[in-house]
Amino acid sequence: MGTATKTYIVILRLVINSIHSIARMDIGSLPHFQEDIIYLSVDSVQGFREDTILVSVNVTIPDGITFSSSELSFDGFHDNLEFLDVKTEGGLIDNAGWSLYLNETDSVLISASGGANTISGEGALFWLRFAVPDTALYGFVPVNVTSAIFDESDLTIIYTNGGIQVRVIDYGDVSLDGEIHAYDASLILKHLVNYPLEYQHQELIKNDSE
Repeated sequence: MGTATKTYIVILRLVINSIHSIARMDIGSLPHFQEDIIYLSVDSVQGFREDTILVSVNVTIPDGITFSSSELSFDGFHDNLEFLDVKTEGGLIDNAGWSLYLNETDSVLISASGGANTISGEGALFWLRFAVPDTALYGFVPVNVTSAIFDESDLTIIYTNGGIQVRVIDYGDVSLDGEIHAYDASLILKHLVNYPLEYQHQELIKNDSE
């Protein structure tokens, strides 16, 4: 059985003769976090047509380093998802009191944020909120990072892209593991006695009953 690996992209911010440019190169899989590297990732989640879904944008900043601004660009989703807005509550930029500005075209979403306070450590910067239309194609819809800058730092940025797996509703598969087992029946029974369930389980049971 082969070993699954993740492919990472390195973004190098170059300053040559006062001209700023972005260089990207595939460095394959990395075995562990390294110092003086910013790790940026987009979550991979799943949902159904007509869902509204949050996708988190996460960052890990090296120890002892802080930033007061970021510029991020995303693409890959415009043909299948409708971008609604950004949820900042509870994220790093919200905790720091940063302002957030968005600009969306037909092919790219650009975010710029910053403030007087700095951020450090790791966590979710914010969440991208998407609507999955009833015409969305089934399968994985990517949400890709196309560029990333924190302040004017020359630190290497390694990012992992994510997206949304648009699934066909499989009536009876309440746990969303792709198979139907006794556990799915137990979730339905818990729902019937008002036992608290995760949101996606509640929604699937509701859809089953409609």
